[in-house]
Amino acid sequence: MFGGSRPMTGYVVTDIPTFVAGSLLPPAVFDVRQFFVSRGLRAFLVGGAVRDALLRRKTDDLDVAVESTGPGLLELAQNLADVLDGRYVLLHHEMGAARVILPNGPVIDLIAAPHGIAPDLGRRDFTVNAMAVSLDEMVSSDIGIDVIDLHDGRADLAAGVLRAVSPEAFDDDPVRLIRAPRFAAQLRLTVSEDTRSVIRSKAKMLERSSPERVRDELLKIFAAPRVTESIRTLDDLGLLSIVIPELDAARDVSQPKEHYWDVFNHCVETVGKVEAILSPSRDDQDWALSFVPTFPDMDSYFEERISDGHSRSTLVRLSGLVHDIAKPATKTREENGRIRFLGHHKVGAEVVDEILERLRFGTRGRQFVSGLVRHHLRPKQMAEPGAMPSRRALFRYYREVGDAAIATLYLNMADYLAARGPLLERDEWREHCDLMAYILNATFETPAAPRLINGSDVMDEFGIGPGPLVGKLLNAVAEAQAADEVETRDDAMRLVSRMLETETVNANGRLGE
Repeated sequence: MFGGSRPMTGYVVTDIPTFVAGSLLPPAVFDVRQFFVSRGLRAFLVGGAVRDALLRRKTDDLDVAVESTGPGLLELAQNLADVLDGRYVLLHHEMGAARVILPNGPVIDLIAAPHGIAPDLGRRDFTVNAMAVSLDEMVSSDIGIDVIDLHDGRADLAAGVLRAVSPEAFDDDPVRLIRAPRFAAQLRLTVSEDTRSVIRSKAKMLERSSPERVRDELLKIFAAPRVTESIRTLDDLGLLSIVIPELDAARDVSQPKEHYWDVFNHCVETVGKVEAILSPSRDDQDWALSFVPTFPDMDSYFEERISDGHSRSTLVRLSGLVHDIAKPATKTREENGRIRFLGHHKVGAEVVDEILERLRFGTRGRQFVSGLVRHHLRPKQMAEPGAMPSRRALFRYYREVGDAAIATLYLNMADYLAARGPLLERDEWREHCDLMAYILNATFETPAAPRLINGSDVMDEFGIGPGPLVGKLLNAVAEAQAADEVETRDDAMRLVSRMLETETVNANGRLGE
């Protein structure tokens, strides 16, 4: 029941303290305290910072509830930003919510609590997030501060339970529904049965939430640890079908014997394999992961934020979930019983682009993820079995796949691991990783060659006007140069001449194929 005792079913922590150690909080919290105390205002640290401190985890961000009206809070937040040399961001005018982003420091979210801290805590999502400490009492990092815990959040943390504060916790903000899987996996908690029932009954409420907020919460799931567990919980609660209904068709869709899972479970498992492969703390003692090729500054590369405030790594994980989304629509069975999914990567890229557009992903993020889906099979198809790709094939791969080229190699490896599952064979996997390493090393070991000719050279020499034909001729020269078939400007011009003599030009001004 809500508000009652809970069975110890999650990751049990038996020694949750009754106070918060100031040493586990960002130093800026004391500047925030001084700001409000000097103005005679009561303010409380609430939510995740309190929860994490009780779990003895350091936290970077702060949530502060202030006994103030909404308009008063917004003015205070602007003043706080000025005092701390931070940046003020309005979050919600009517509710009185604002954000102060400090330079090289934490993010401080502030909300008005005009009727005191008790009603504020009663409106929060989960009991483990509905605890507070008074900033008035936070006089030193060496002194513990008593926790205000009106909804048994400490008991739930100790029992390993994630429980909603009340059945109405999701009514005003349905996006809270999608947070349950992430908190459960991140904090190693088990969603209580009563909370599961409430979430399932209210799952459709998520449809009325803004796509941008759903996108942000979804990406937080993919950015957090134990992502496969989160996706499984998201699905069990009926939320995955609301956010990405296109995945439902993949359930129970059988695959060729090389695959351990059906299409749906293969997609979910691929996400976890991406996490394992790209984790900075990946377990190299795992023989399968020990074969995965790496490159200099790999962790920094994948953690670079490239779209909607999220990293390449997060978007590759998302790609893992949707990379085979078009298999059900493209499935055929030949007379000999062979199952085929011809063109599923191309159809899937179009479907994924539509999904991401619906969720208001930025252009770069959509192109990156749909590009991964479109090309996820390509690394294995660049050469005959047992052979390595030619220099020309490598050049084409990096030119055509572009920004997604390196990430595609790692999605391909995760796809392979998830396909084989527990049936993975050591020698075949090592051979596959050797192929990926060869493709990967091509971009790091081969310096970019200087361009031998440009568009003006071609147009002036052969009397061709601007257009796609010039670009195609230059691409052909670049491919030949990558394959060491041309080395000088004269070589390049002779190649262009031969191409124009032997190839037809179609009505669109392109060389005939």
